[in-house]
Amino acid sequence: MAIHLLFWTSVLVYTVVFSLLSLQQYHAFLPHALDLGNMAQAAWNTVHLNPFRYQNQRLHINFEAFGTTSRLSAHVEPIFPVISVVYYFWQHVETLLVLQTVAIAAGALPVRLLARRRLGPGLPEIVFPLAYLLFPALEAANLDEFHPVALAAPLLLWAFYLADIRRYSLFVLLSLAAIGCKEEIGVVVGGIAIFWIALRNGDRRFGVIVAILSVTWSLLALKIVVPHFSGGESSYWARYLPPGYPVARYPVTQADILQYWLHHPMQVLDDLRSEAKLSYMHRLLVPFGYMSLVNPVTLLAGIPSLLLVLLSEEPHMYSGLAHYSVELVPVIVVAAILGTELLSKLVVARLRVSSTVAVAACCLYVLASSIANHRVNGFSPLAESFVVPAVTAHDKLLDQVLHLIPAGASVSAQDALNAHLSDRGRIFLFPDLDHNHVQYIVLDTTLGTGSAIRPCDLYTRVIGEPFPAPAAPLPCDTAVSTASNQLPTHTSRSADQRAAAYSLLHSGRWIVRFARDGILLLEQRKPRDPAGSELPAAFYSFVTPAAGTPAHRVVARFGDFLELEGFSIARREVTNLRNPDVVVTTWWRALKASPRALTIMHYLSDSTGALQNYASDQQATDWLPIAGWQPGQTYMVKSTQLTVKTNKSGRIDVDLGLTPDPGTYMNTTKNLQIRLIHDAGTAALVGPCGCNMLRLGHIDDSL
Repeated sequence: MAIHLLFWTSVLVYTVVFSLLSLQQYHAFLPHALDLGNMAQAAWNTVHLNPFRYQNQRLHINFEAFGTTSRLSAHVEPIFPVISVVYYFWQHVETLLVLQTVAIAAGALPVRLLARRRLGPGLPEIVFPLAYLLFPALEAANLDEFHPVALAAPLLLWAFYLADIRRYSLFVLLSLAAIGCKEEIGVVVGGIAIFWIALRNGDRRFGVIVAILSVTWSLLALKIVVPHFSGGESSYWARYLPPGYPVARYPVTQADILQYWLHHPMQVLDDLRSEAKLSYMHRLLVPFGYMSLVNPVTLLAGIPSLLLVLLSEEPHMYSGLAHYSVELVPVIVVAAILGTELLSKLVVARLRVSSTVAVAACCLYVLASSIANHRVNGFSPLAESFVVPAVTAHDKLLDQVLHLIPAGASVSAQDALNAHLSDRGRIFLFPDLDHNHVQYIVLDTTLGTGSAIRPCDLYTRVIGEPFPAPAAPLPCDTAVSTASNQLPTHTSRSADQRAAAYSLLHSGRWIVRFARDGILLLEQRKPRDPAGSELPAAFYSFVTPAAGTPAHRVVARFGDFLELEGFSIARREVTNLRNPDVVVTTWWRALKASPRALTIMHYLSDSTGALQNYASDQQATDWLPIAGWQPGQTYMVKSTQLTVKTNKSGRIDVDLGLTPDPGTYMNTTKNLQIRLIHDAGTAALVGPCGCNMLRLGHIDDSL
């Protein structure tokens, strides 16, 4: 009875905690158009008999899933109509977040049943479900917006259990549901059919038939369904080439990947042996104390999915975070249960102790490993680095503004706002404008431009790539698209966002409905509406704060006209802490009018001094340039989100500079000279000239 109560209490606690955390991230505007925004709109459209359709990825920027209007162009997820049945009763984005949490928590039940069947009643019934719920990769998937593949974890666990008790009719039903969560899950089901049903249970004919059908489905989905709806190869193949690797065309094909693997085998091998990839393997196995390796045959079912991650060049995949490892969780859990069973039998045979004692000892070891690992890598309140995303006063104001938009109205919104407006038929990703239908445009300039990327950024967004850029890179100064329903401008910088917004204001077709603290809501102008194209002073309050103090005080003078008064370094993404997303906020005082245009630069470099990333985009200075700052006024500037992509642990330095030449971002010798007048021990002058960059501090990048 106590075990029963403890089990259901743990499931309930997990459900409540992670539902609240997911909703808190949502209210803190952490989700994006890709993926939560288009997932929610696809669910909304499916409910309204337009299955799999979304419109907030129509921009043609040759990157990942953009330029399409169907979920099937990116991933094959036939379970969407089933998801939409739940969504039908409460057609809001939050429904998907809670549904995902409930489904993941429900996976503890088949874990309990399998542990009881294999290890006996009592301690195994609570230890293995708890270890499952404390699995960091599972929790990270839970907090990574919404993805149907997260629902595959409990479904695959049921498939394992049903295969073990030879309930093959139900096994097929649950396997079909799991396969519907994402295209590659058919390969995992095929692995279960071969290594469990055919070899372990001895039902070879049934196992082989299921394996062939499951793998065939995955191949058809990848080679026929996705190309059909995307108009070509899946854009996700680009993740298997190093940044900067030259290819003849985009999207990348499997032939390009094979060519790279054949021509650069040592680089592929070195990448597989890198600290990041080895650390990923450790974080997958340590939650169950490496007990899964005692039963390696079961692990074979997850080899294809594991290779998809290990061969990827995308850090979000091999960080062990996000949703990319969720299909491996059931395989590792089941292998750990069987490994415990085998090890217990060996202990009984060698040490001549009772089976109950051997199982209890193994279970306590698994529990200790799970809790110790969770303390370091987990996401619940039990973890040392537990973080609850803050919902600021600005976020609350933004939420109020979004409620000014009528339900069902057609909206064009930037990336970070898209998910909050996706419970409607027409939601577009700014600057995508359907001039026949869009009624509102909403921007939050403090959140940056999000996923909008110039074509040339495909080659330049990562610094220090091992391969040269193509001989004729795509031009950065031309429009991404000149279609009539898109603004003729690229949108990689907030300056372009500002230019696009002013273009709309001066067109006479839009009026300012709300403008304060960097939030801008435009409504299509009606015949009797007054023409208004000026932004009020309140709009710029995100640059000239009435309150707010820097975490670190420092006084550094740039020339005789600008002074840095302090800074703060923060990390915004909660489920991406192993690939630092750095946001630098700086406070400046204008001493006199700037004699020239200046650009604030932020640099991230590793312990060897190699530049890892840099950014020149600051919403504050793009909307209110330094040349327009008033003497005696203090201004707050928040950088765009800088992501470090490195395969080594170590210190990441955060540096600052000012350049009068925006065309030479990488040439730090062009930066203005700096005089460090006062600091509290956190800042230092660095750079090629010794005084043209200011080291603000560092963060620890622990893989």
